[in-house]
Amino acid sequence: LMPERAINYQIGWTTGYAPHSQFSVDVYYADVEKLIQSVPTGGVYVDPISGAKSNITQNQNVGDGYRYGVDLSIDHWVNDALTVGGNFSAIRSVVTNPTVPGFQLTGFPSLKGFVYANWLPIPSVTITPSLELANDNWTSKTISGVTTYFKTGSYALANINAEYRVDAHLTVSGGVKNIFDQNYTPVWGYPAQGRNYYVAAKATF
Repeated sequence: LMPERAINYQIGWTTGYAPHSQFSVDVYYADVEKLIQSVPTGGVYVDPISGAKSNITQNQNVGDGYRYGVDLSIDHWVNDALTVGGNFSAIRSVVTNPTVPGFQLTGFPSLKGFVYANWLPIPSVTITPSLELANDNWTSKTISGVTTYFKTGSYALANINAEYRVDAHLTVSGGVKNIFDQNYTPVWGYPAQGRNYYVAAKATF
C-alpha cells in the first residue's frame, strides 16, 4: 500500500449581510494520487462462534483521481427569539485509471443539506427543529465472489432538540432524532439507526 497524496485548492468568502446574520461559500478542488479506498476482495469471513458471514475488504490504492465541490451556509437572525439557517454541500469525485473494474468511490453522498431553526420561547429555553437531507451514495456488495457497485442511502431526517439553561453553569437537553423512523441504508448490510431519543447534561466550573 502506497501513501495517498493530494494537492488541495480552496477559496472562501463570508459576509455579514444583516445584524447577527451571515452567508458563506467555499469552493475547493483536490488532485489525488494513489487514492486509498476499502475494496472487497471477494472473500468471505465466517465467524467461528456465531456463523455470521461478512465480506473481507482490503485498503488498496485504487488509482488516481480528483474531487471538487462547493459548500454554502447561511445563518439569519429574525429577532431575539428566532434564528434560522442551514448549509448545503455538493461534491463530485472521479477516479482515473482505476485498478478495479467498475470501481466507484463509496461512503458519501454527492449532495447533502441541513436546515434548522433556533426558537427561544423564554430566555432560558431553546427549541431546535432541524432537517437533514442527502441523496444516494455508492456502496458495494459481494455475492459468490462477485462485487457489484450500486447506489443507496438517500434520506430526509427530521429531528428536534430542546435545551434548558438551569443557570450559568448547568444546561440540560433532550431530543429525538429521525422522528419519522425512516428506514435507510447508507452502507449495504448496515441499516442506519431508526428513531432514537437522548438526554444530556453539561456543567461548567
